[in-house]
Amino acid sequence: MSRKKSPVVFGLLFLAVFLSGFSVCRASDLSAAADLQVLSLRQQADQINTWMETRLTTVLPALMRRAGIDMWLIINREYNEDPLYFTMVPRPALYSSGTAALLFHDKGPQVGVERFCSAPHGVNGGYKNIWRPRV
Repeated sequence: MSRKKSPVVFGLLFLAVFLSGFSVCRASDLSAAADLQVLSLRQQADQINTWMETRLTTVLPALMRRAGIDMWLIINREYNEDPLYFTMVPRPALYSSGTAALLFHDKGPQVGVERFCSAPHGVNGGYKNIWRPRV
């Protein structure tokens, strides 16, 4: 008659094997990791903004053309941003003020994708503000 092994025994055995892997780390590996520098928040924002600009000028036009999309809107309400909004605007962006919209218009491979925003205070990052206040 065979006895069933307890899940606790298997859990403890797995934990022991997992933790033993940490003991084989060499001291040189740990010292190399200590030499790495974390970028400041401003430097992180600058790096993210560089990547975002590259995505907007190279990846976005290719995706829009492949999907056959000529115009794309991202519309936000105050404190209720579209999940893509923060990936399309430069850092630091905490929220969209009031109702805001980002508009991307593909004018073809020669001209590229034009970027517009419709927001009371505008959006940085190469977006032309087309907001017209009520009179």
